[in-house]
Amino acid sequence: MLNSEKFFNLSNSPLGIIDPNLSLLAANPSLIRLCDLELKDLSEISFTDLFFLEDKEAIRTYLHKLSAGANSVSFECRLIDSKQKLKWFSWEIIADETTNLYYFSGSDITEYRMPQSVLEEYTDKLLMIID
Repeated sequence: MLNSEKFFNLSNSPLGIIDPNLSLLAANPSLIRLCDLELKDLSEISFTDLFFLEDKEAIRTYLHKLSAGANSVSFECRLIDSKQKLKWFSWEIIADETTNLYYFSGSDITEYRMPQSVLEEYTDKLLMIID
């Protein structure tokens, strides 16, 4: 096994590869566990299927930048993990011009992001009461 394959398989961060149609071509064990993909055929899963419904359009906008020639994009979005818990992740996707594939990695930022989103929710509710 190559060192790069070992890193892919042993990493605690979710890693994977998608094609320009956003089909999931490869997922490391961390992503498979996170999104409960063990029994699913990866080729039938779109990258955007992994994420919270309300975030999908924004994600498509970032991914469109890659197809328009950007070398990489970074964004934050939510997903529901295999334990049915809402998690926030920061993602980086890098385009490989030679293979026409996109390589991605994610970092769990839930502990940093959730307090912010709770604060925003309460701020929105407060503004509704004031108005």
